[in-house]
Amino acid sequence: MRKHYLLCYDVKSPKRLYRVRKLAYPLALGGQKSALQTLLGPEEVPKLLQAITKKMDTKHDRLHLVEVDPEPINLGCAVEAVYDKGAIII
Repeated sequence: MRKHYLLCYDVKSPKRLYRVRKLAYPLALGGQKSALQTLLGPEEVPKLLQAITKKMDTKHDRLHLVEVDPEPINLGCAVEAVYDKGAIII
């Protein structure tokens, strides 16, 4: 069963950053810059971590993969927004 993960990386070298992005972005469901939401199966997690780690300098770069709950958590008085089918939000 596939699970939702937050993949975050901090890569110092632009050359290494390009290589890491090339591996990470095809798996992204969404996110910003170097924090991406992904959907991975149990067999994909070690393969992804190994592939990305090979492209990084582990002394200077950082990588975090955190399992997250796919359901939103509303804190305080927030409510989940419900939109009509076909609505476009800009």
